[in-house]
Amino acid sequence: MNPDLTPDPEDQGALPALPNQDLAHAPHIFRGIELQPFSVRRQIAAQALGNRLLSARVRFEERGAYDGMFADVAVLLFLCVQPVSTALRALRKPEEVLAAAMDWAETQEIAAGSQIFAEAVEVYAAILRELQEAQFRITETPAGAAPKNAGAGLPTAG
Repeated sequence: MNPDLTPDPEDQGALPALPNQDLAHAPHIFRGIELQPFSVRRQIAAQALGNRLLSARVRFEERGAYDGMFADVAVLLFLCVQPVSTALRALRKPEEVLAAAMDWAETQEIAAGSQIFAEAVEVYAAILRELQEAQFRITETPAGAAPKNAGAGLPTAG
């Protein structure tokens, strides 16, 4: 955890394990640091911090870059080295978490145009590919079985 982001009592305590936390995660390493999964919580936090990852995906795939990508890369990697409680904190105190992300990026020497930034973009691109693959993954179900995301357990009309 970044030493400048002191623990908040509201962030303490175990969070319940959720299914599909590893939806977009293969082991990723950045500068010797193993990244945590870019889980749903981290995706929501990234969007709350202004990340354009999902909306800029097409431009990134076509051009390899887009306006605001530098900040997106730094924020995504920062969130993936922090405990998931930081994602929750980002919703309550976005300026504080964004400042910590900037501090972290500086300590990692992530600078536009640098070799380290190029390495960061490689990890970012891998995570983006995983998100895209997960979005379009089709799981086969046995004949007559409801698809896993068909709202099982929800009341139905009738």
